[in-house]
Amino acid sequence: MKLPPRRELKRIFSKGDAEAPLARYFTRHVSYPFSVLLLRTRITPNQITVFSTGVFIAGAVAQLDQSRRWVPIAGALTMWFGLVLDTVDGEIARYRRQYSVKGGYVDMVSHRLINTVLFYSAGVGLWLRDGSVTPLFLAMGASFGELGFTMMLYAKWRALLDHPKLLQGEIQRVVDTPNAVRKRLKAGFNELRERKNPLTWFYDTWFGLDYVGAVLFTTLVLSIVDRIDILLWIYGVFLPLRAILFFVRRCFEPFSPELDSADNPPGPLSTDRLPPPTPSRPDLRLGSGVSPKTHC
Repeated sequence: MKLPPRRELKRIFSKGDAEAPLARYFTRHVSYPFSVLLLRTRITPNQITVFSTGVFIAGAVAQLDQSRRWVPIAGALTMWFGLVLDTVDGEIARYRRQYSVKGGYVDMVSHRLINTVLFYSAGVGLWLRDGSVTPLFLAMGASFGELGFTMMLYAKWRALLDHPKLLQGEIQRVVDTPNAVRKRLKAGFNELRERKNPLTWFYDTWFGLDYVGAVLFTTLVLSIVDRIDILLWIYGVFLPLRAILFFVRRCFEPFSPELDSADNPPGPLSTDRLPPPTPSRPDLRLGSGVSPKTHC
């Protein structure tokens, strides 16, 4: 199988403006030889996603053994290899144009599962080593924030099913949103805001656009210095706080675009209550080169 030149392949593999910093400066370069190798096989992107999830979980479970210092470090490095594979599946999907909603779904579920297993494994490992229950409570807090925040993003779309016109408006807003901004929407941000200072850039990247990579980077560094408890303090406090603040904000701020309840009565979703469909954008059809997958 003859592949395009290296420069052309890298252009195809890249997500352009939607590229997260970690992918742009690290994983995209490390994943290149793996992607070239697997492109010559019949392995599908979804198969790579499932395999990378297993690699992620194996590395996360290694955090259970905090008594031997090399085991958490090896686990953190294993998770980094999983992150590289998580980049490979998206690159192969873009090259072969094998886009699927299933791929994005499996990718999102695996990321939430991986972080939850990581937090609990670190908490239980520290409890077994030191006998303190504090890491267990921090692990529960981090997992609550991780899954709770994702649940609220899901709950928004579940609630919109009772308001077809509002749902149609939200879908059209997403369709008309540039790819770079759409990545912010998936991370839980409402819109693109200017990064006016380093603190804003750090928050947007570390806890949103590059969240998975940031967790793995923090895990590796803290495993090397044998202070994985700091990981639990950071995410065990911040994640539940972010989830609660996100819920409170949603309770007081209207969804956009918001429709008057008289014009949008609740009820089952039916085609006769939907507004006329708008012409679809050809560049957003499956197989057009724009991937709905959430892969790196």
